[in-house]
Amino acid sequence: MLGFLLALFGGGLALAILYLMKGTVSAISLGIGSVILGLIVDYALYIINLFRKKGDIVLVLQEMTLTVFLCSLTSAGAFLCLVFLRSSVLHDLGWFAAISVAGAAFFALVILPHFLTQNDVKVTPVRVGLIDRIGSFSFEKSRGFVVFLVIITVGSIFFVHRVRFEDDMMALNFVPSKLKNAERDLDQITGGSLKTVYVVSTGADLDESLRRQEGIQGEVSRLLSSGVIKTVTGCGQLLLSDSAQKAKILQWNNFWTKKRRDLLVKELTSSEAEFRFKKGAFDGFLTQTTRTFPVLTPAETETLTSGIIKDYIRVEPGVAMVTTTVKVSQEDKKDVYQALGKKTGIVVFDRQILANHFVEGVKHDFDLLVKLSMVFVTLLLLLSFGRIETGLTTALPMFASWILTLGFMGLTGIRFNIFNIIVSSFIFGLGVDYSILMMRGLLLEYRYRTKEISSYRTAILLSSATTLFGVAALFFALHPALNSIAIVSVFGIVAVVLISYTFQPLLLRWFLFDRMKKGRYPVTFRILIKSFITWGNIVLVAVLQVILGGMIYILFPGSRKKKEYLFHWLFCQLCKAYIFCSFPTNRKFFNPHGEDFKKPAVIISNHQSLIETPAFLRLYPKIIILTNEWVWNSPIWGPVARMASFFNAERGIDLILDQLKKKVEEGYSILIFPEGHRHIDNQVHRFHRGAFYLAERLQIDILPIVVFGSGEFLGKGEFWGRPTGLRMRILQREALEDSRLASGYSAASKIFRQLISREYSKLLEEEGTGKYYRKKLVLNYIFKGPVLEWYLRIKMRIEQYYQRYNELVPREGEILDLGCGYGFMTYMLSFTGPLRKITGVDYDAEKIRVAANCIMKNEKLEFACEDITRYSFGKKDAILLCDVLHYMTQENQEELLIRCIGNLNPGGVILIRDADSKGEKHHKRTQVTELFSTRILGFNKTVSTSRQLYFTSLESIDRIVQGQGLKTEIISEAKHTSNLLVIIRKEWNVKA
Repeated sequence: MLGFLLALFGGGLALAILYLMKGTVSAISLGIGSVILGLIVDYALYIINLFRKKGDIVLVLQEMTLTVFLCSLTSAGAFLCLVFLRSSVLHDLGWFAAISVAGAAFFALVILPHFLTQNDVKVTPVRVGLIDRIGSFSFEKSRGFVVFLVIITVGSIFFVHRVRFEDDMMALNFVPSKLKNAERDLDQITGGSLKTVYVVSTGADLDESLRRQEGIQGEVSRLLSSGVIKTVTGCGQLLLSDSAQKAKILQWNNFWTKKRRDLLVKELTSSEAEFRFKKGAFDGFLTQTTRTFPVLTPAETETLTSGIIKDYIRVEPGVAMVTTTVKVSQEDKKDVYQALGKKTGIVVFDRQILANHFVEGVKHDFDLLVKLSMVFVTLLLLLSFGRIETGLTTALPMFASWILTLGFMGLTGIRFNIFNIIVSSFIFGLGVDYSILMMRGLLLEYRYRTKEISSYRTAILLSSATTLFGVAALFFALHPALNSIAIVSVFGIVAVVLISYTFQPLLLRWFLFDRMKKGRYPVTFRILIKSFITWGNIVLVAVLQVILGGMIYILFPGSRKKKEYLFHWLFCQLCKAYIFCSFPTNRKFFNPHGEDFKKPAVIISNHQSLIETPAFLRLYPKIIILTNEWVWNSPIWGPVARMASFFNAERGIDLILDQLKKKVEEGYSILIFPEGHRHIDNQVHRFHRGAFYLAERLQIDILPIVVFGSGEFLGKGEFWGRPTGLRMRILQREALEDSRLASGYSAASKIFRQLISREYSKLLEEEGTGKYYRKKLVLNYIFKGPVLEWYLRIKMRIEQYYQRYNELVPREGEILDLGCGYGFMTYMLSFTGPLRKITGVDYDAEKIRVAANCIMKNEKLEFACEDITRYSFGKKDAILLCDVLHYMTQENQEELLIRCIGNLNPGGVILIRDADSKGEKHHKRTQVTELFSTRILGFNKTVSTSRQLYFTSLESIDRIVQGQGLKTEIISEAKHTSNLLVIIRKEWNVKA
């Protein structure tokens, strides 16, 4: 019942606005628009179904407001595309449908919730019915069904070109068989099966039209005598052009010579008495033979044309038309068109041709409508979801279902006509709504890690079921056009539902949910392109190296050493190009000791990624690698490894020791990763002894190198390369005689592991800044809403990527972030300081839900939804109070600061960032922004229902801190606001 109220409100609003705008509206557009009202009933179904599950209208509106708004916006926009077409009827339909959809959305979001009360929801659990079971089934997990759907979708592409538009309007007529037989019998008697063809002579005025009509009379007579034309009807014998009249008058005058007239008078006079005519009975006629006739005056012509021939003549300013109708059989129509259709100023047509032209116009408008609608809806989805990935994934069911429907019509021979076109548009609108609904449900699951999608599937199923039951009744209609509507509708709606149920969850499961379970970043469009470029370049480098290397070894003259060096030099250059493409801007190379690699050494390094191999090989041509069995047998890298004289070390170093000595004598260094394997955490793990054993046996130095960022780019088990930076630092080489090697291989491995681990920590601290991790932080919140994502990007820039806080907060220890919001700074501090254990607390449950369910949350991060004025906590090494004090009263501020100071460990720090109420004009700007954020947008929540803010002053904070025996340090945070950063440190000599 509530759904009908939506339709009634939307339709009534549209009629009222159209009456005010135009005063009139097409009845045809209202009839077609009534079909559209079935679309907007779904808005009520969406809200009521979710309310049935949640029982809280506030939660329902929080989830469904944006969904219904997007559905109505895309549908209304698609219907408004009708305004750009040529038909005025379609203009009315576009406005009527768009206003109806907008009105229904308003009713659903503003008025409908008042009809849904808590009393409508029973305390007992909702019974799980058939529809709920179907809604809870994960179609995307059925591989067979997914493959089947992909095959028929791809296969449909090959039948799309077969779809035709029904050109013969007469074919849409439905006549029962009995009536057809009676019509056939009647035609045999009356000739009613003959077709009427209209031959219209046109001109600037009536006289020109008549002249052109007279010009085709000879051809018409020929066709009439040959039997092509059965009958001719027109005004040609009654109304002539001026020139024809003059010719006829001249012919009349020339005919009546004096001799003929005298002979006629003599015969008539003699015949009067013989046949007993009254004397002078023929005088009137005889008078006409001597009369001088003028052409018809305009008044006489107007009198004549307003009489019995008025139906054949039409005169308008600037144009005149004279019509002649001919009767021909269906098979002879083409002869008439060929004979008369090419004459200048002659238009030949019949009702079938008019209908076909009308159909062509409708087809053109429909094609334009589809293109405009798809472009508009796709752009709107991209803007609404804020990302190309979600926008295109939402648009995918629209395109796929359209291809499936067209393919089905092409395969079965069903043609488009003026009836099922409307239904196709209706299906198009349903497809957009269903895809939006599915995407919103999936993104809410990703945002909060909850199971919500079954409710959205159920809403789609209810909507499609109501539509299918209504349309399926047309299967019982005898009219073929109505049957085509039923077939196209049922197939199209089923296709839309199945594609929405399958393709969208499948793609998001691949690129979001499966990776979320593993704690990995989502795959964005940029990452997708970056990964294909990365792996494609790897294959390209390997193929080029094999081809060019083969040419070097076969064609290049010289010794084996020269050929091998040339091969390595080429490999080095290709690796430089590869690293440049992979890290075009964000790469740094530190060489403080001026290492030139000319002296052979065993190069050791921490191992995070496959990308490190080309990163090292680009440093110097004479570097070889000890590989494993997998690389040696790889179809891509195996040939390159063998041509480059890399050695397989899995069979034992002693077996290749002599060969390695020869390479060292030739000036080659040996690259070894002592860890042996990569690790997910990117930390430096236990070193094996092989590198140090090899250095001792070959009597060469150890050259340690530290790498940072490669694991972030392409870590272990990853195919998708995340955009990041590459850092390499070359440490001082260690001679063999160094005591670290003299103490044994195991001890040496531990010593060098500690060295590289220590240097890696330094490099991480120096280069692992907030700016470096900015993209990682964005990936942590991506796909959780476009507003949130852009708020994060803007916030990071304003906060200068939280680098100041990273420098002030201890690198390890217990950190408490009070008023953490969405956890932006909390996560950034954990990225820049992996040893920090951080707890974020905020009063806003929505923000905590988002923060606690980010993909990069780990065991060292905790989030709690608490009122910080009552929140109890233990000893901390750092406490952050950023933009939070002004949400609590002065008494609560003082009490909280005292508690924070009391729970701060010696050597710890408290960071307070807030507005100084005595900042004069700058503080007014701060007040305006905060009022806008809390009272107008509601983006930030206050504890008090009055939403009052309590800005403190620097003097008040300093007084409280000094009362606890500590001092404050002040840093100005902004030029245009009164925000200040207050630093409170507890020295080691202060008792906790």
